[in-house]
Amino acid sequence: MVFLYGKTQLLRFNNVSFTYPQNQGKEPFALRGVSFSLGHGEIAGLLGASGSGKSTLSRLAAGLLLPQEGSIFFDGLDLSSRSLEIHRKIGLLFQSPDQQIIGTTVKEDLAFGLENIGLSPTEIDRRISNIASQFGLIDLLETPPHLLSGGVKQELALAGVMIMEPCLLILDEPTSNLDPWFLPRFLDLLEKFRLQKGVSLLFISPHSETIRHIQRFLVLSEGKLVFDGNSRTLWEKEELGSWLLDAPEKNLLDKFLVPFSKGTDVHEKKIQVTAPEIELFRRPAEAPTFPQGGLKIQNLSAGYGKNIVLSEIDGEFFPGRLNLVVGPMGVGKTTLLLTLGGSLPILKGKIEADNCEWKPVGRACIAFQNPEDLFF
Repeated sequence: MVFLYGKTQLLRFNNVSFTYPQNQGKEPFALRGVSFSLGHGEIAGLLGASGSGKSTLSRLAAGLLLPQEGSIFFDGLDLSSRSLEIHRKIGLLFQSPDQQIIGTTVKEDLAFGLENIGLSPTEIDRRISNIASQFGLIDLLETPPHLLSGGVKQELALAGVMIMEPCLLILDEPTSNLDPWFLPRFLDLLEKFRLQKGVSLLFISPHSETIRHIQRFLVLSEGKLVFDGNSRTLWEKEELGSWLLDAPEKNLLDKFLVPFSKGTDVHEKKIQVTAPEIELFRRPAEAPTFPQGGLKIQNLSAGYGKNIVLSEIDGEFFPGRLNLVVGPMGVGKTTLLLTLGGSLPILKGKIEADNCEWKPVGRACIAFQNPEDLFF
């Protein structure tokens, strides 16, 4: 992947500060005094610890939020004007795909934005066919989005943004739900799209594969822009560990791996941080309350109504261990876990625990990909 620098300004932040209504008049600001510019066709990586202001900056850049102080210009026009012509040129991908999927089918969702800007049915069909082919969604065009896996939903959300052919594409951790099988293809699609359309990218991602070739970085820390420059200068900063990591006592990691590019070679620099002693996924001293025989799956079929996702599978989950379920997006990982947790019925076959029928009520807990699914 080759990233180019634009010579003329497309996006410009001038001393921008922002705080959310519940925090007005209080510290800290979500963003304070942030200034930078992004050129036509340029790509910049936005880094920072959790809560540093990355998502807030992305929403300001897209015009979804307006600054309390300072100004933001897109292609020479003030974003506060709320011009429809401006917003048609800016695409924003949220962390959670459910926040921007609104169609009752995949095809309807892809068509929604195009219909709203008044494209002809012929052009809409052409764009849908093209983007669906690139993302492998052709066979899913009539499928309701709520039946898609989390990863395929992310693909649909990405496709829904790219089909609008924006001048600026803001990606707020777009690879969070993508598996290793699809990630290289997505990055290749994104780069081809950028080069063909001359699109500028503002990329927020903790994933090393997505940032390893980016030459320019913006780093936020506690709402302030603490760095704007090339990758080599960034990796030499002594403050890098504190900028990119949360407080040490909140981290489970004892090192942070930062890749950076030098020509065609990739080097690694490890930043040492202090972390507390932890015991993660270790066998407990006392016998677990989980059934001694584990969970045994026999000839299991599961899915959503008539949509069978898993068909006649067998397997075993061993007790007191960390068991992994892996595979490409859409193969049924989440469906299997929901079935084990009792949220989906068994369509065929059986699940046993210690040679007895598995009854998950009070014995199984599920943590979903999207934390909002657990907030009620």
